[in-house]
Amino acid sequence: MTTLINTAAKLGVILALIGTALFVSEAGIQDTWDIMAGNTDDVSVNTTAIFGTEIDFVDRVTVTTMVITFASALGLVAVSRSNPRVVNDVLRYAPILGLAIGITAFSDQVMDVMSNDWIFDDHGDGYNGMILAVTGWVMMGIASLIDQRK
Repeated sequence: MTTLINTAAKLGVILALIGTALFVSEAGIQDTWDIMAGNTDDVSVNTTAIFGTEIDFVDRVTVTTMVITFASALGLVAVSRSNPRVVNDVLRYAPILGLAIGITAFSDQVMDVMSNDWIFDDHGDGYNGMILAVTGWVMMGIASLIDQRK
């Protein structure tokens, strides 16, 4: 059973990395930063179109979590005794936060991806990337919760 849990967690990380890379390549680094910082008035029309008509709070949390996942998976930031406790807590609980985002805001899309009903051609690369990242978080979060039961 542990192998299945580890495999699901690793696949979730891969999906989150690929999804984040697709999103950032579509939106651009500056627009990604502006979304995280709340400067949504400075974001290009093309990036705003990824989210529909406007960028809301859930979108900002999603993009911020994507960047945190990407940075931690690449080893740019890690849990360390030299970090403030809040940074370590955010890094430790990022998969659970991603699971919460996936279940509350993107449950239909995640279920469509997992059941092979998601039609990637109907959406742009940025939105598809975001949904892949969210699906990866759901997998990581579930694996994390199951692994903690031991």
